[in-house]
Amino acid sequence: MGDEHIGASRCLRFVQETTWGSVPSDPSWTTLPMRDDGFTPHSQIAREEPNLNCGGYQTAIRAKRQFPCEGSFTGTLHRWTVSDLLTWALDRNATNFDGVSYATQHYSPVETRQCVGLMVNTATLSFDAASGDVNLDLDIVGKSVSEMDASDAPAYSDFTCSDEVPFRFQHAVIKVPSDGTPLAEVESATIRVENNTAQGPVGSDYVIAWAQQGRQRVTVDMRLRYTGSTYNDAIRDETNLSMDITLTHPSGGTNGIVSITIPCLQIDDAPETGGPSEVIRQDVTGVARYDLTNDQISWSVSDGA
Repeated sequence: MGDEHIGASRCLRFVQETTWGSVPSDPSWTTLPMRDDGFTPHSQIAREEPNLNCGGYQTAIRAKRQFPCEGSFTGTLHRWTVSDLLTWALDRNATNFDGVSYATQHYSPVETRQCVGLMVNTATLSFDAASGDVNLDLDIVGKSVSEMDASDAPAYSDFTCSDEVPFRFQHAVIKVPSDGTPLAEVESATIRVENNTAQGPVGSDYVIAWAQQGRQRVTVDMRLRYTGSTYNDAIRDETNLSMDITLTHPSGGTNGIVSITIPCLQIDDAPETGGPSEVIRQDVTGVARYDLTNDQISWSVSDGA
């Protein structure tokens, strides 16, 4: 039998970097559960094909240009990973506006790959009241990906999950920020955080020299029952709303509640949908705005009952 294997024997762990592109000298790794085959950065190469009169009608020149490190992570939020994941996905430095970078080690029986300098370009957080599901999808870019030597690579036994149950969606409420009046409960929503990450020039080793996150844009798409003119009025009157989202761990207890807040949400569109025998709903689209006082999106973790 060869080294063929099933996906259950592939594991992922990550650690926050103190210097971009370098694993800390004494790393404290955290196992990161994936959904399906939810981690895709891998070895690849970008080549240039100069349009020259060489080789006749055939491709004669393909020059190495870069070893890109990019891909995606798809997973759920767990009690022991939620703070790191939301830090990675949403947080920015108040001084230089840059995000946080992480290193990862992706294990399989065939090879273990290490990625460094990973930063989130786009984070998508989605939740649904009917199923209670909460999903996080990250588009990530980094400095490099390499195969680890067998002597340095972690073993399957190094990946442990302390609790396999993820956070569930509890509720989300739209409010009038001025007085906190709740307007409607959200049935489902997708929050998209675009960090517009720029990558520096490629050095002599064909890897990027730096990565810097640009202006952050937060958009919200949500569905709710059409029970009043609230959102149409918000468009007509240019009223700012706010959004509070609560996720709970089924077991409660320590770090059992995640709260996500968008304090200033401007509604751009709110069309109604539904046929004669259906409940009429609104598909509301909005954009978060920095109001010079509060971050456009923030989060916290607290203890549950």
